[in-house]
Amino acid sequence: MTVTKNMLWMLLLNLFRIGHSLEETDGEYYQWHVPYVISCRDGGGRPIQIRGLMNTGTNFLRTLLEEEEKEIVEDRKHMLPWILERRGRPKNQINLIMVRHPISWITGMKKAPYFLNCEQRDYMRFPDTKCQLNLMWKFTPSNNSQKQRKIAHRKERLDVDFSSIIDIWNQYYSAYLQWQEGCALLLRYEDLLINPKKSIQLALSNVHDKHFSAVIQRRTTYSALNKPAKTHGHSRSFESAKAFNLQKKWHSMFSQDQLNAHCKNVNATLLSFFAYTCP
Repeated sequence: MTVTKNMLWMLLLNLFRIGHSLEETDGEYYQWHVPYVISCRDGGGRPIQIRGLMNTGTNFLRTLLEEEEKEIVEDRKHMLPWILERRGRPKNQINLIMVRHPISWITGMKKAPYFLNCEQRDYMRFPDTKCQLNLMWKFTPSNNSQKQRKIAHRKERLDVDFSSIIDIWNQYYSAYLQWQEGCALLLRYEDLLINPKKSIQLALSNVHDKHFSAVIQRRTTYSALNKPAKTHGHSRSFESAKAFNLQKKWHSMFSQDQLNAHCKNVNATLLSFFAYTCP
């Protein structure tokens, strides 16, 4: 990962904010802190686009925002971030990007692999097995002309190779942190589990959506916390997800050697940036 001046400034800023914004949790391993602002001058009035790797809490965030009646755009939310930037997708949007502890994320991919294929199917046991993501870019028409309607049926297959399952996490979040266009903020899944209201309130106040911040201050709870966020796969309840992630119950799904090997593959700069420890 190339460390730019912009990333160094963000790291220093977030270290300051972590030191001044901690809140105790009933979990043993995490403390809540503010969302990470990658780039944003003024996001007020823009539609919200939820982004991030699959199995990082994107559906959970969407269900919470829907209760706030915010305009949400569903546009290639799991797409490779460097492809999104190259094709100008982050512009004119509030990009709320979800991140989850990389080892916990692996267990989510094991339950719901989406577009993932690895040489060893049990990549939890084989940390260095090579993997590939098989994504599809579906073209959308810009108007209703005949030429544009034909474009709507075009698809581009994007098969990307990675040196390991953790390399996917590394490359995605390294690329997100390089974004310069549009308005982009990163939210940790764990912070959303600890305090959903405060996480969303501060994320949207950072993009100058004053009306939204005023509305959310009056909300006491979310009905979405009473049901699983996903409508597909084997989704956990809110309380189950909270215990599994905040108490790092995923430890028991790995041997110590497997945990050490996966942690060795994690980009140490990213791990520190998100205030994660491994394991």
